[in-house]
Amino acid sequence: IIPAGVCPPSTVAGQRPYCILSDWSGDDYSRIADSLKEALQNILHLPLTAEDQNTTEQLVILCSFGIIPKHVASDMATYCHQPIAVYDAGVEEYGYCGTVTHYTAGYDPVKQRADAVTWMSQGGILVTHSALFSGMEATTVIVVTRGLGYGVWARSEIMRAVARLVVITQSVGSNQDSIG
Repeated sequence: IIPAGVCPPSTVAGQRPYCILSDWSGDDYSRIADSLKEALQNILHLPLTAEDQNTTEQLVILCSFGIIPKHVASDMATYCHQPIAVYDAGVEEYGYCGTVTHYTAGYDPVKQRADAVTWMSQGGILVTHSALFSGMEATTVIVVTRGLGYGVWARSEIMRAVARLVVITQSVGSNQDSIG
């Protein structure tokens, strides 16, 4: 974890951003889930157990190119007992070259819309594609990306956070000296 304190003071209100460099490659969603757990528990201090009260904060996990929200939410559900809403509009994956892969089965637009509306009014955790959240904001944003600063959504992803931002990215190919 590259802590917020390594950055110079800022005039912007809120917590300084964090960056977690995670050792994953390919489709290792268990490593992504481990990094998310670290962010939720130790950086954002959100309750994760069934005994804890549900969060009313609007927290969104943005999945960048090549990251599938449904897989992220599924792995998170093994340790996080907060309500997790998935909204992917039937898009399984946005590819690096602008390709879009749709689900062939298992997409329920009525449930996804209802979950998103509930998230808007009651808070909780929403997992979605970065492309679908463009132009919107949340109190807390966690961006899961394969490469920090890559892709057409890179700037948009980090601008979605109102108060707290955590970026989780692969450590392979990341220049730690350039982050911060």
